[in-house]
Amino acid sequence: MKFAMGFLALLCLFFGIFPTFAFSALNVISHQLIGIKLLHTQNWLWLIPISDKTSSYNPLWVSVGIIFIGFISYYLLRVYYGNTKTREIKPWDCGYGAINQRMQYSATAFTMPLRRVFHNFWSLHEKLETTGYSVNYSLQVDDLIRQRIYLPLERFSFTLARFFARLQGGNVRVYLTYMFITLILLLWIIA
Repeated sequence: MKFAMGFLALLCLFFGIFPTFAFSALNVISHQLIGIKLLHTQNWLWLIPISDKTSSYNPLWVSVGIIFIGFISYYLLRVYYGNTKTREIKPWDCGYGAINQRMQYSATAFTMPLRRVFHNFWSLHEKLETTGYSVNYSLQVDDLIRQRIYLPLERFSFTLARFFARLQGGNVRVYLTYMFITLILLLWIIA
């Protein structure tokens, strides 16, 4: 299984550094199907997507340049940082030793970025009380959209519903009076 993965990785590397071999085979297929070549190649090193004056490049030299820059970066980092010793610590204790409950990442800390981003939509009331060695923290979050938009609309709709409930007395004579007043009003507007 590792041989097959290694073989495919080598093929990827080969076709990445020398893509003209693959494109020459693909050019034959595209020329037979649609009559157009995908890429123009001068020789086996240069890849020319559009024209040789604007966008030709040599994948081998690009790969050599990337490897060279990688080695230079590694060397400069080794010279700059030197042979610093690597400390071995447990992965999750950040070098502080045993982790206890006071160090845990709580829901309040988890939501802090969200509170900072959406602070215009929430009313935050934070309270921090220190008494001796104990610290009490409380946070109250009120939704401003609910307070300023939803609750006034709710109050308005209930007020409107109460008004219409008073209009609907349930008596036929009252409804006939409403219809008569509406008819007189509309005739007066039309005339």
